[in-house]
Amino acid sequence: MSAKSVRRLSVAATAVVAAAVCGTLLAPAAHAASDEPLAVVLSDVSHNAVARGQGSQTLTLTVTNTTGTAQDYASSVFGIPDGPSPILGSQILLQAAPVTAPATDVTLGQEDASALVTLAPHGGKPFAPFSVPAHGSMSWKITFGFAKDYPSNDDGITLAFDTGHGSKSVHVDLPPAQADGKLTGALGAKATVAPGRPGRTSYDVADSAGGAFQSPLRTLVTVADAPKGMKLQVLTNGTWTDAPSLSPWEWTLPQIATGFKGGDKHHYDLRFTVPNGQGDGKARDLHLNMTTGMTEGNRAPIVDLDGVLRYDPTPVVTATAGPSPSASSSAAATPAPSASTTVAASTDAPATDAPSTDTGSGRQLAKTGSGNAGLLAGLAALFAAAGALVMASVARRRRNAA
Repeated sequence: MSAKSVRRLSVAATAVVAAAVCGTLLAPAAHAASDEPLAVVLSDVSHNAVARGQGSQTLTLTVTNTTGTAQDYASSVFGIPDGPSPILGSQILLQAAPVTAPATDVTLGQEDASALVTLAPHGGKPFAPFSVPAHGSMSWKITFGFAKDYPSNDDGITLAFDTGHGSKSVHVDLPPAQADGKLTGALGAKATVAPGRPGRTSYDVADSAGGAFQSPLRTLVTVADAPKGMKLQVLTNGTWTDAPSLSPWEWTLPQIATGFKGGDKHHYDLRFTVPNGQGDGKARDLHLNMTTGMTEGNRAPIVDLDGVLRYDPTPVVTATAGPSPSASSSAAATPAPSASTTVAASTDAPATDAPSTDTGSGRQLAKTGSGNAGLLAGLAALFAAAGALVMASVARRRRNAA
C-alpha cells in the first residue's frame, strides 16, 4: 500500500462521525475556522428512509478556497461499513451532480475493507484534482444509497470526505440494526517445531457481531523465513491432514461455511512439521501471520493476527539396533543342542567310541554313556560268579555236617 493510501485510511479512521437516529442522516457541525487553505463543508443533509436497493440520502459538498491563489482539491470519499463485512465499491450508490463545480466523473472502487469513491474533472485522469480559484468555491449535490447486495451483517456506513488535512464525515444507518461486535481470531500456545518433531498450536475464530456472513470465510497462514520442507497440518475428524499449500511458506485452512453468525466460534487444531534430517540454519523465532476474510466480494482481511513460531534445527535422534549376531558367535555364546546330543540324551542306543563332532557338554555326555555301560556289565558278571561260589561252599558244608 502506498504512503498516500495509508494517510487516507488514517484520515478515514479518525473521522468525526455525526450522530444518526432512526436510520436518518444528520449533518456535522459547521466548519470551524482554520488556517488551512481549503474549507470543506457538508450541508443540506436529507432525512430519508433507506433500505438495501431502495431510497437515498442527499447532501451538499462545498469546497472554499480561503487564499489568494488557486488550490488543488483531490476529492476522495471513504465508505466505511458499520459491521464486520468488508464492502465493494459496487455495493453502494453515489452520484455527484455539479452545482458550481465543473462536470465531474465518479469512480467507485475499494481500498482495504472500505469502499473508495473519487471525484475528478470530466474527461481527465481518474484521480486528477480540481483547481479551486482564489477566494472561490465549488459545490456538488451528493446522492447516496445502498445496493441490494450490501452485506446483511453491516447495518450502516460512514462517508468520510477527505479534506487534505483530515476529513468531514456523515453517517447513514441501515435497518435492521445489528448487535455491535466484530470478527476476531486467537492463537493458541507458542509452538516449537524441529526436524522430526511437530509443533502444535491452535487458532480460534469468533463472531461477536450481529447478522451472518453471506460468504464462506477463508484463513491464510503465513510463516516468514520458513525452514525447508515445512508443512502445516490440520486435525480433521481425528486425523492429521496436510493443509493446501500456496507456496513453501503459505497455507490455507478449511473454509468456514456461509452463515457464520454472531455467537459462533470455530476451532482449528494445527501442527507444523519439518522432515527429520539436516537442520536448516540456526534456532530462531519465525513470524507467524493469520488472516481471515471472505472468499467472495471484498476479500480484504477481517482478522489480521501476528504470532511467533519457534524453530529448533536440532533433528530428532532415533535409536538404531546393533548388528545381528552371526551364526558362529551365537553358537559360541549359547550352545544349541545338536542332533547327536539330542539322540544321546533321549535313547539307549549303543555307545560308540567313534569321535564325536559335537563340542562341550554334548561330547561329554556321549562318552560318559558308553564308558559306564561296559563297566557295569563287567561288575555284574563278577558279582554273579562270586555269588555262585559262595552258595556252592555253603551247600557242601551242610552235606558234610549231616
